[in-house]
Parts: sequence; C-alpha cells; structure tokens
Amino acid sequence: MNIQLKRGVVLREADGQSVLTGAGRRAAYYRLNEVGTICLKLLLEGSTREAASHTVAERYGVGADQVRADIDALIDNLRSADLVKVPRG
Repeated sequence: MNIQLKRGVVLREADGQSVLTGAGRRAAYYRLNEVGTICLKLLLEGSTREAASHTVAERYGVGADQVRADIDALIDNLRSADLVKVPRG
C-alpha cells in the first residue's frame, strides 16, 4: 500500500507516539499510540499492508488478521480526516 501524507500535514513523534496535524481552516488533529505510529511509519516507508501487519503482529504477539483490520481502520480514519492519500495503482 503506497500511502502519503497530504500536502501541509505534519507528523511529529515523541516518546513512541505521534500527532498528525493538517493545514488550513479545517485542519485536523490526529493522535496515534505507539502501535499506530509504527504502522503508519511502515506504510509511509513503502511497506505493504501485509508486510506491516506481519511486522507488528510478530513484534507484539498478536494475530496478523487483527493488525490488518486495525491498519485498514487507521487508514480509513486518516483519509476521512483528510490527512493522507492513497494513490491508485
């Protein structure tokens, strides 16, 4: 999955967590916990959804199916907040 931050969106990390903030009058603010931060960073670095799911599942000892569902929800939420774009293709 090729995911990118939208223009003007800033990602700040501190203590394993992160905050995404948008730009403009309707700027969104979104806070991610440690796991969400890891998932987002893996996707921004070019990992596929499957690869990111397996990496996080192994690291935290949880099922890859659950992580995959959580990643899908995360991406849907970030898209709804107009913070990321997922180019087609």
